[in-house]
Amino acid sequence: MSTRGNASTELGRFWLQERHGCLLDEELPVPVPYALSDIDLVAMQPDLSTFTTPDGTTIGSRVIVEVEAEHDWDRTGREFGRLLEKDAELLDDGGWIPAGMRGVKFVMLRQEHAERATAYFGTDDFDRLFIVHALDPRVRAELTPRLAELHIYWMTIPELIDDVCTWCQYHPRRAALRRALTGNEHSPLVQAAIAHAQFETIHPFADGNGRSGRALIHVILRRRGLSPTFVPPISLVLATWSDDYISGLTAFRHLDPADSPERSLAAHTWLRTFAGATLRACNDAQIYAARVDELVHEWRLSLGTVRKGSALDLLLDVLPGVPLLTVESAAGLIDRSDVATGAVVNRLVDAGILTQRNIGRQRYRIFEAPTVLDLFTSLERALAGPTGDTATDEPARPVPKSPPTR
Repeated sequence: MSTRGNASTELGRFWLQERHGCLLDEELPVPVPYALSDIDLVAMQPDLSTFTTPDGTTIGSRVIVEVEAEHDWDRTGREFGRLLEKDAELLDDGGWIPAGMRGVKFVMLRQEHAERATAYFGTDDFDRLFIVHALDPRVRAELTPRLAELHIYWMTIPELIDDVCTWCQYHPRRAALRRALTGNEHSPLVQAAIAHAQFETIHPFADGNGRSGRALIHVILRRRGLSPTFVPPISLVLATWSDDYISGLTAFRHLDPADSPERSLAAHTWLRTFAGATLRACNDAQIYAARVDELVHEWRLSLGTVRKGSALDLLLDVLPGVPLLTVESAAGLIDRSDVATGAVVNRLVDAGILTQRNIGRQRYRIFEAPTVLDLFTSLERALAGPTGDTATDEPARPVPKSPPTR
């Protein structure tokens, strides 16, 4: 994270520094009436060359950047558009809002910021770039020609992300870049925790950010080899510990300097919560796996001799992971004929291991393993309890009823 603890600012920093090779400075303080403002990012091309935004707009070699923070997230961009129209009305002929005015949303339009940037660069020849989550297309279309004449430009977070992804995809040293971006600087667990927190902070989509952020956890854990063949139920524990989860993410979105004790405490608060949820998820999952192993052992004992490699042997191995099946789907899982698989399914029904559930006509037969479903329900109920002990703790969120005694 950047010194602002602002994931959107960090995205902007990466886009300028890595994508375009700019030299950067951050958080230049700017005194304004009754407050202390700042310039989020100050960027300059070392060779004084220009670069372009995703829509093809040319940016000069010197630019100051304002990134709207996550708490200002505006899904439609209509509110940003309204505020921009209001601020644009205040611009003088030079493209600045006169010093001393209050109630300005886009502070980098202020005269005070112009004077600070001029002093920093040693010239008033610089551009202004605003990075926002969204901007009303109507307002953008109407104001762009006038603002471009004043060297004021706009870019949205989705445009920035798409541009970075395209750049990474076609980078001439893509393998080296990928190692640099996703290497082993952090442990897999720390990397997953940070990526999840940053993704939820950026909140790039109108809907589905939570689901995407949770999926990102498991993509990283799988890619780094920590959980290549299973999905630990970390998100279910975080849902149970909702207060701690929200507190941890909130703490991670700090505004303290990068080298401050407060910054370390904020990061540790979130990482501790995430690590604790992972440990709890793995412990509960391990208990579930042991119970499944015991159940399969009981099945085999009840069935008598089971020839190794037979259709029955193969189906018993896969059944805990697929407790709902048809003869056809089971045949595909064990690579046996429908006739051979059907005979095995009938034997498991006779033994009480499978139960038939007809769907529609007789040929649409569904079979379920009720004891596996009961174990899974017990796992879900355990994960919904603060400590995992369903005998003493009521579930903290909606879950299925306790399975019946069989």
